[in-house]
Amino acid sequence: MQEVNTGVNAVEVRTMGDVSLSVPAKPDFLQVVRAVVSGVGARRGLSYDAINELCLAASEAAAYLLGLTPAEGAARGGRLSVRLRAKDDIDVTVMTNAPVPMWPPPAQRTLAWRILAGLVDQVSFVLEEGCPAIRLVLAGPARESVTES
Repeated sequence: MQEVNTGVNAVEVRTMGDVSLSVPAKPDFLQVVRAVVSGVGARRGLSYDAINELCLAASEAAAYLLGLTPAEGAARGGRLSVRLRAKDDIDVTVMTNAPVPMWPPPAQRTLAWRILAGLVDQVSFVLEEGCPAIRLVLAGPARESVTES
């Protein structure tokens, strides 16, 4: 297990199939979320399109949670956490420890759910460790196929 902590964010890599990230609950850190998701997707052999869709889904999920988080939650040191587990499927859970009113929302009625459902195979609005979370699953993702000409 390797942990990298810069004081602002932390990445914990158990294996390339089990990666956790924690960043401040601020929009400025969405780029870090996308970079880590992209890196794991690339290491797992996902196609370019699958990596982009997974990055977009994780970023949208994080932005949705941040949009529901009161500004004082981020100011008080709120965190945004992302956990990626990759075996046959790729499971990404995006979570905030800041309070979110009325969680979970009626999933299928939200625009966020519809956008996310178009990018990944399964979307769930759940509570993880008592915190609001969005779980994304890319089922049996297409691996990059290398063809020789």
